[in-house]
Amino acid sequence: MTAIVVIGLFILAAIRLRPLIRKGSDTVFMAAVVEGVGMGINIDAVYTWLDPLLGGQNLTNLISHILVIGGLWFLRSAILDSVAPEAGSIYRITSILPLTATLVAHAVLFFLSDLPVTAASFNETYGDQTTVAMYTCLSMLYIAWVTAETGLACLRYVPQMRASFRVGFTVLGAGCAAAMTAALSQIIFVMGKHFDFLAPLGDVTATLYETCQSLSILLIGIGLIIPPAAASVTKRRTDAWHRQANEKMAAIWDRLREVTKERQSLPVDTISGSELTYRLLVEIRDSQLMAGEASPLTDEELAYVDEVEGKLDVVPAR
Repeated sequence: MTAIVVIGLFILAAIRLRPLIRKGSDTVFMAAVVEGVGMGINIDAVYTWLDPLLGGQNLTNLISHILVIGGLWFLRSAILDSVAPEAGSIYRITSILPLTATLVAHAVLFFLSDLPVTAASFNETYGDQTTVAMYTCLSMLYIAWVTAETGLACLRYVPQMRASFRVGFTVLGAGCAAAMTAALSQIIFVMGKHFDFLAPLGDVTATLYETCQSLSILLIGIGLIIPPAAASVTKRRTDAWHRQANEKMAAIWDRLREVTKERQSLPVDTISGSELTYRLLVEIRDSQLMAGEASPLTDEELAYVDEVEGKLDVVPAR
């Protein structure tokens, strides 16, 4: 199951390569890669191969936890920057102290534990130690806090978003809820080794953790993909409309130029898209004024020019 989650994270990272190349940085890409590596080295086969190379005392588990927590911080920053850009820097500042405290306490609890032999099933093998239980619960509490805060932020700002963002961040919020549930179920599972009344919940919480962890990555990934995917589709449709409009508007302007004897031409090699559409609209309106009653445009052509003007949201000068 972990391998599927890791594959999903690297697919998300691959999808974010274009924004990374275009902007030079992308927080979602960083989050997916760091989280993916952190969870990847925790796959049993990778763990049992890598940990002996690092001394065979489960240092791989500590590295995995640090990367997962760090990846979650990147993801939190990316999401909060998207839903509340004006508060993004405040959110980052207020998260640095809990992040630092969690990582330091994590390392301290790890090195206080007795972990002599590599164990891919870390909590099953060493979870009866109090320091190990605290070590695991601390990371899960951090994950639960971050996902709860992020999910609530999505819930708060979703009503103010346009359609694609509303859908995307609703799905993302559901993913945060699933991640929080996974973290809390893991806490119950670990504490079941220390409190008898929680022990009967062990199998249920273990299954719940695996299910919700995978579901959270799936939902968060889909939620992050929906807005840029919708924007890409909208851009392609808009570009296609501009190409069609530019062809028709250029033909209309050529007919007007025959009447007005205007020699000016537009630098179509250097401008295109909406800029060209706007320039053509301005030139057509000017040529209409010059042609006056001699304008050769049909009612259909005039209606089309009006339609283009409306779609460009041109505000008449007052």
